[in-house]
Order: sequence, then C-alpha cells, then structure tokens
Amino acid sequence: DICSFMLAAIALFAAGSLAKPRLTHVDLAQGKSYSFSEYMSDFGKKYSKDELKYRESIFSEHIEKIRNHNRNSKHGWKMHVNRFTDMHPKEFRRETRGLHPTVKRSLISLTQISSPQNVSMLKTAPMECEVDWRNHPDFSGIELIGEVANQGSCGSCWAFSACETVEAHLAIATKKASPELSKQELVSCSENLHACGGTGGCQGSTQPLAFQYIAENGISTESQYGYTSGMGSTGSCSRSSMKSHVKCNSHVELPTNNYEALMKAICTKGPVAISVDAGSFDWQAYSEGVMKPTEKCSTIDHAVQLVGVGKESVNGKMIPYWLIRNSWSSGWGEDGYIKLFRHVDSNPAGSHDNCYMDTQPSEGFSCKDETGAYPSQVRVCGTCGILSASSYPEGCHYV
Repeated sequence: DICSFMLAAIALFAAGSLAKPRLTHVDLAQGKSYSFSEYMSDFGKKYSKDELKYRESIFSEHIEKIRNHNRNSKHGWKMHVNRFTDMHPKEFRRETRGLHPTVKRSLISLTQISSPQNVSMLKTAPMECEVDWRNHPDFSGIELIGEVANQGSCGSCWAFSACETVEAHLAIATKKASPELSKQELVSCSENLHACGGTGGCQGSTQPLAFQYIAENGISTESQYGYTSGMGSTGSCSRSSMKSHVKCNSHVELPTNNYEALMKAICTKGPVAISVDAGSFDWQAYSEGVMKPTEKCSTIDHAVQLVGVGKESVNGKMIPYWLIRNSWSSGWGEDGYIKLFRHVDSNPAGSHDNCYMDTQPSEGFSCKDETGAYPSQVRVCGTCGILSASSYPEGCHYV
C-alpha cells in the first residue's frame, strides 16, 4: 500500500528539494551506473528496511524510463532524476496536487484587455508575442518574479500561484519589487464553502477564491505569517499573525479554453495564474527543454504561474512554448520552471483543436452543484489543459 509510506516521504520533503544528482541526464542516457544508495545520498533520503526495498524498486523502474526517454532524440526535451524519482506515480500525484478550479466562470470580453506598449508583438499572428516577465525591458532592474518556492506535501499550489501572481502585478503597478506574501494565510484562513474539488487549505482550492479573499481582507507578508504547511497540515487561522499589507481591488477570470484570451493577458497584462494536469510521469521527471507530453494529460490537478511565452530551437525547428513557474522548488525542472509545448491556435476565439475531456473533475476541476454532485466530465484544452482555468488580479496596492 503506497499510502503506508507517505509519512516518511512527507518528513523528507525539504531535505532533497534543492539537491541535484551527481550524474547528468547525458550520463544516464549513455548508461553510466547510478545506484539507489547514491540517489539516497544525493537527495538526503533515509528509509526503514522494509520501505527501502519498495522505494528501490520504484527507483529502478523510473531510472530506466528516464534513460530510454533521453536516448530518443525525437523527444526534444530531457528527463532527469529528482526528489520525486522514488515515488509511485499515484503518490506523486497525491503529494503535489491541490488545484480545484471552479467550472462556472465569469467570462469577460477580450476587448476589456487593453494592449499597452510594453511587449514585442509579432506580425505573424494577431495575438502572438514573445515575453518573459522575469526580465521585462520596461521594468529593467525591478524584480517582478520572485524565487521559486516549495509547497512541500500540502496541496497548496493554488495559494502559491495566487500569491506569486499578486506579487507580480503589485510590482508592475508600483514599479518596485513586491514583498513575498503569505501563502499560509490563504491556506489557513481562505474558505472554500462550495467544495470546489476539496475543502480548502491543503485539501485544495482555487486561485479566484484566493484573489477574492485578498480583495476582501488584504494579505500579510511571508515575514509576518510564515509558511508552516509544508508537512501537509492546513493549520488553524492565526488572527494575531494577520496584518493586511497588500490588497487588490478585483480579479479577472479569462474565458475557458480560449487561446487568444490567455495570450492577450500574458502579453499585455502580466503573469497569469493558470491550471494544468501535472500528474504524469512527464512532469514528475521533467528536467529541461520544451516538453511535449508523451502521454495524455487532461485531469486538471495543479495550479502554477504563467510568466511568459516564447520559442526555442528543437531539432532545427522553432517550437513555441508556455513558460511556467512551478512550486516544487528550484531543484525541479529548469531551476523550478518548465517550458510547456504551446499549440498555436488557428481559431483563437473559438474552438481549440487540442481538447480532451477531463473525466475526473472531482479530482480537481469542478465544484459540487446544488444537489451535492460533481459533473461527470468537463472539456479542457491546450497542452495539459493549460487553457482551462486562468485568472489574474487587478488594482493591487499597498494598504
């Protein structure tokens, strides 16, 4: 039973979060040996005698999958060993999930998103640009995007995604770096009254609910109300720690499954809080490059922050990607980021040709209706459902 080993894995969540393996992905592809004992040493892991065999068997299976993937040059992106390599896929999904976006969305007109002169617009398509909000030319010397964080074993990705996006929009509005905001206040104090895929806190919620909380209550800084849920406990709301430092007036929820809406927002407004299916082995083992999933990913279960769009040369072709900031520490992926393949929509205002049905919406893409039931399925579009649920705050300011 994989669940019987969860406590040991949770206890070690921070130990290997920033660690790196002693071998490169090239070494692995070339067949150089890498033992489980070396892996445990590299990532600071310790297990009981019984669990050791279980973890080693998973590690051995995954290391071969990584080797085989990297030997295939057609993939164009690389997998590598990380702190998740000895986790069963179901355990990985359970530990890192936590997004439960709502189905009913307040749609806005695309004309409501204005286009300031602060991005390099391309002439090849009506809504194409290349932008990286980590290094934006209009904000030279100003840190808009903070360091990559680690949510640990709490399903609090929604709180990280929301806080990070508020921080970015506050920095854009004030033209100075934002303080790190309190994820813990959202986890412990923000309510999820309609059971949107969970009950709130470490059991999941949504970025729009977080934005609504911040608009109504404001939010403390990380130094005032530090993160303590990394071991998986939501914790009780500490009113004495709450000192409203930042507020936002409102938030925008983009039309569901609309490529143009998301492109227009990331190109002209700033970073966007988005939703994806990040439960596959592709995500578990991702290391670098533009990731084209090798398996279907349409069960939305994770909240992240979109910080840019661009193109990268892969096997002689320029491949478009979404630039995403994750919350699994800088030891994962490209220093905590992933470049996810971007399907350029030929019909951006309408249907998308890269859509699937999420047949497990109770896992993370719905709220219960008036009868207390979840829908049987919902339609999600874009690579790993990236177009399914996107939002950003407006009018962020200091209190």
